[in-house]
Amino acid sequence: MNNLKLFIVAFLIPLIALGYGTEVLSQNKVTEGHLKMEITEVSMQGQSGNPEMEMAMEMMKGSTMELYFNRERELSVVNMAGGMSLIRTLMDFNTNQSTMFMEMMGQKMMVDLGEVEGVDEEIDFETQVNKNNRKNIVGFDCYEVIFTANIQGQNMQMTLYVTEDIQTRSSLIQGIQQNPFQGTPLAMEMNVMGMTMKYEAKAFNRTFDKSVFNIDKSGYREMDLEQLQRMGMGGF
Repeated sequence: MNNLKLFIVAFLIPLIALGYGTEVLSQNKVTEGHLKMEITEVSMQGQSGNPEMEMAMEMMKGSTMELYFNRERELSVVNMAGGMSLIRTLMDFNTNQSTMFMEMMGQKMMVDLGEVEGVDEEIDFETQVNKNNRKNIVGFDCYEVIFTANIQGQNMQMTLYVTEDIQTRSSLIQGIQQNPFQGTPLAMEMNVMGMTMKYEAKAFNRTFDKSVFNIDKSGYREMDLEQLQRMGMGGF
């Protein structure tokens, strides 16, 4: 169980606080829809032959991240390890507020993330675009982007496939307030803390039920981001 918790916390590093772009969107781009991504591969250095870790890695496969978005609001839903962890992050661009709802290890927590366009953090990152390496993912043309950064003392490298045909404000990377990409990643391979995870878009719908934005807040314990980070370091 502790190993599975490690996987969950590590996976949340790029997802706890999303980055948001503020560029003007072209009318020809998709600015509303429902994107579903799935973890397809999980591995960790030095853990081959460890039955407990191999079981934890296998449980992580099939975990999903869904993004519901339009010009006014965006909701990300991360469902991990067969429902053991459910994290929903709601961004309201009209009120400029962001809230995260977490259900994990039997606890329900509601975290005020503050303003959507908050104060930028000092994060050094680089992007390398390779438009000669392309993939078609769920019907969208994507090109390769290599992203490297040091986030909260952890070196992170990602290989992404980005489409410019879908424009969301979420960068999917913690602390990056301005989206460093010209579009939306539909596939990613992430390497952090000796762990490699791959996830890829499996479905995209241009319409969805807007009631997903209406989240029942009853039963959640309110806390701020600092309290949540202390819990993450101390364990759930």
